[in-house]
Amino acid sequence: MLAAAPVVTATKSGTAHALSRAAVIDRIATYADFAPPAESSLVVRQPDGTQFRARLTPAQLGGALEVDGYSVARGTDGWWRFASTDARVAVDQRPGNLTLGVSRVDLTPNAVQRDARLQVLNQLRNASMLAQQRA
Repeated sequence: MLAAAPVVTATKSGTAHALSRAAVIDRIATYADFAPPAESSLVVRQPDGTQFRARLTPAQLGGALEVDGYSVARGTDGWWRFASTDARVAVDQRPGNLTLGVSRVDLTPNAVQRDARLQVLNQLRNASMLAQQRA
């Protein structure tokens, strides 16, 4: 069991915040991959029984399912569609105007500066690399 001792974190403004170790681990687990997704594809079933294969992107890229690099999402009606369209995967013809990886997270330096979660992930990577170098 994790100790209840607080972990102090500092913000950019210098303000200190106390978080429990469990809260820190929970936040890290939410925004960081400890293991990459499997290289295999998943078999996904549509409500009518039609099946298709999709791959899971790493969590730091959004953790989305993709078919041939195109993001897919499940609607409230249960149908899997290509992101931002009404085209059902493996049922309707794939639209020609789709953008590859539309559900992926932007990891460019400017995007990382705007997103606190990505800043934490970047700090985690740097700390991990430093720890490996010291080991």
